[in-house]
Amino acid sequence: MNRGKILTKNTNENFNIKYGTIDNKQIKSIYLNFTSWIHLNGYYDETDKSIIKKLKKNIHTVVYENLDESVFLKKLIITDLDIRESGLRNKRQTYMSLDVNLYQQNNFNFKEKKLTNEIEKLILLIENVLIKFKYFDFEKKKNKQLI
Repeated sequence: MNRGKILTKNTNENFNIKYGTIDNKQIKSIYLNFTSWIHLNGYYDETDKSIIKKLKKNIHTVVYENLDESVFLKKLIITDLDIRESGLRNKRQTYMSLDVNLYQQNNFNFKEKKLTNEIEKLILLIENVLIKFKYFDFEKKKNKQLI
């Protein structure tokens, strides 16, 4: 019995974006998922191993600071950024997956306007953080001819 629900957003040419819930009947949490292929764009020093942590912190901070507390609980934000550090090399792409899990304050229906507006707002904020992060360039699909 499949009770989950997933919606795909095509708002950005650099990211595959989905959001959803694992239980559409009793929604307790919502997840946002961003995937992309990334490559270094020249600003990154390969000896700086904290770059992934910086990006994760930037994302978590912008979500925390802009979260509507009447919709989601601020104390229960889980940000999981998966980028293989070993894949961060010049002229090479690596896969990025970002999951942000949010827990509801109230039991909103998945299609309720207040919930969808908050999700849309958070997606745009996260997109902006990713795009403005100066160390990486993002692409929706793997580019085999990276020079």
